[in-house]
Amino acid sequence: MLSQFLDLKKKTPRSRREVEREEEVEEKRRGREEEEKKRSEERGREEKRREEKRREEREEKKEEREREKRRD
Repeated sequence: MLSQFLDLKKKTPRSRREVEREEEVEEKRRGREEEEKKRSEERGREEKRREEKRREEREEKKEEREREKRRD
């Protein structure tokens, strides 16, 4: 507990306010990283859905062309 109030590089005591500020900054950074990770994962899922939809549309068009050829 005491070590969190000591700046280990400078070996000088730090105020409780400094420690709390650093913890807040770190917590916000982690929160931003988690949000970015979630957005990135969602973009990946959306891209997969779009690609799947395009693939299905291509298959449907191909099947439609084959049906047209059989009718002729």
